Amino acid sequence: LLSLPTERVDSSLAFLSNLPPTSHQFVAVDPDSGKVLGSAGLMQRSGRSAHVGDLGIMVLPEAQGKGIGRALMQALIDLADNWLLLDRLALTVFAHNERAHKLYLSLGFEEECRLQKACVTGGAYGDEIAMGRLRPGFVPPPPKPFTLPEAMKGEPAPTRIRPLRREDC
Repeated sequence: LLSLPTERVDSSLAFLSNLPPTSHQFVAVDPDSGKVLGSAGLMQRSGRSAHVGDLGIMVLPEAQGKGIGRALMQALIDLADNWLLLDRLALTVFAHNERAHKLYLSLGFEEECRLQKACVTGGAYGDEIAMGRLRPGFVPPPPKPFTLPEAMKGEPAPTRIRPLRREDC
């Protein structure tokens, strides 16, 4: 997570209470104490990227290595694949977080790029690795050839470029 240690509880509560309907959240709760051990979320993009979901996950340090991260990720993947029919999932992971990186690879995510100096962690700049996963069986449609609409064929109309004005909206 990229929150600061000084983040206010009110800020977190406001964030959670204002999540849009395209945001889906899961928590892992200790059955004995009721304590939240981890959380994970999927934010579905909109418009021409509505087929993509961005993932985020957090597991408390004392709960890591117990299968909680895997269970949360599997819940997100099931939601994406079988309920939302998303074709692509995306996430980033701190480069030094080898356990999470291996988990994502085991769940079908692939490295796409390294974002250098993308965050501050442990008092130094750290890299992030962007990862993506395509839904199994997804075959992208072939690209459609671009053709000009009939009205645009022939001589182009004179165009004047200017800054956007209030009356244009």
